[in-house]
Amino acid sequence: MDTSDYIKAARLGNGKYRISNVHIRNTGADDLDGEGTIEFSKNGFISKISIKSPNVKIPMLTGSITRSFFWEIKGVIDDRLEFCFHGVPSVRTTSMSVERESLLILIFHFNRLDLFPDDLERKRHQTVVSELEQKSPPEVRFEAIILNFRILALNGGTDFTEKNAFYGERGRQCLDTFSGEVPQWRYGLVQRGDDMHVYFYSKSEYLSRGIEFDKRYFEAFLRVIAFTHGQHTWPFSFRYAHDWQVIVEHIQLGNDNLRTRYEPFLSLNSTLWPAAVQKVYLFFLVETTLVEEVTELLFLFREATSPGMPKRLGLLNLCILLESLVCAIYSEKTKVDFQIQEANFNDQKTKAIECIENIRNAENSLNLSRIIAILRTTSYMNTRSQFEAVIKGIGFDWNEKWTTFYSEWSSARNPIAHRLAGGIMTEDSIRNSSIIESKIAGALNSIVLKLMGYSGAVHPSPFEQGSWTI
Repeated sequence: MDTSDYIKAARLGNGKYRISNVHIRNTGADDLDGEGTIEFSKNGFISKISIKSPNVKIPMLTGSITRSFFWEIKGVIDDRLEFCFHGVPSVRTTSMSVERESLLILIFHFNRLDLFPDDLERKRHQTVVSELEQKSPPEVRFEAIILNFRILALNGGTDFTEKNAFYGERGRQCLDTFSGEVPQWRYGLVQRGDDMHVYFYSKSEYLSRGIEFDKRYFEAFLRVIAFTHGQHTWPFSFRYAHDWQVIVEHIQLGNDNLRTRYEPFLSLNSTLWPAAVQKVYLFFLVETTLVEEVTELLFLFREATSPGMPKRLGLLNLCILLESLVCAIYSEKTKVDFQIQEANFNDQKTKAIECIENIRNAENSLNLSRIIAILRTTSYMNTRSQFEAVIKGIGFDWNEKWTTFYSEWSSARNPIAHRLAGGIMTEDSIRNSSIIESKIAGALNSIVLKLMGYSGAVHPSPFEQGSWTI
């Protein structure tokens, strides 16, 4: 078996393999050696390791355990594939070996397994490299599998050929691929059953500076796929190769690629989508505070609107996320346009506070102190003013559609954030809640796309016919 076989076994969620030459480090005591098994399941890996030093003193970990406490466990699967994982044992027990030796048994539960090619794979790789070097320059390659992910647009396919003893050779085509390019990289998304295989390869002009530098580009691309499809893109398997040599490869189990009910595009046009990918990719590639905040907000948006989220909780989360988005854009992008007005406002506010201070005495001190406290926390822009400034600042017209939406958002936001009186759920209230929730989601997607420089069709909500054009 090679790495691809173990990846397939992990995808099926079954398989138990022998591990040997196990070496355990960072235990807080001496290093340990042993052997045992590793088992694949749907939700994670289980490894049972036997140590022929039952009396070894290993400090017990208590309280909050962070990654800095994790042990490093290395070994070989089936005498050929090297592996590594990190964790602490969830169970410690003792047993007897066939030779009647007392054994210490350590049981680990973990989600990530790093894999390394064996000597046979390395030799095969060297042969391939010598052939490739004659055809094309070295390149950086990222490959990943995203579980339970459906590609929304396709522009290419795969040719399959099968041979049969009776009818001979037959071919067939399958439309299962979307491919394109972004600056310095080319990409391919391939549908394989329920899963999406991602290929992200550098072009000849790209200059690698190591895995951490290269990963910025791949992670930005994964964010593009997550946002445009409205679904998390946690890789189940991940491979990073440089100059055709595999540097990092791992399997990650237990991640749930949650999907929002409100993706920005109902369907993606294979002709227009590459332009959208370019805009979104260039936005995520920039390392700024605003990009970091938008990335986090979109992640929380998918979490808050995934199937199974209670309606009221989902609506409350959406109201908060939209307000956070508006505040982030205003603070990082729009606020600079109002510096003079804000400075004048703050100057007048300071003078007003000074006037009140001059008339404060023992009799009115309590009330005037409260007024002063309110003035000190008062901003030049209230929530509505910020919202209008952001909408105009990113290029929308402040028209009836946006004023009506703000009123609906505000009407939903204030009661659910402060009081739930009269909160008996009726059929009409559930429907109204669903409609306003979908409108807030559509507005949030539209604002983010406009911020990214996108122009074109956007899916507003399941309750509205057609699409918006931004």
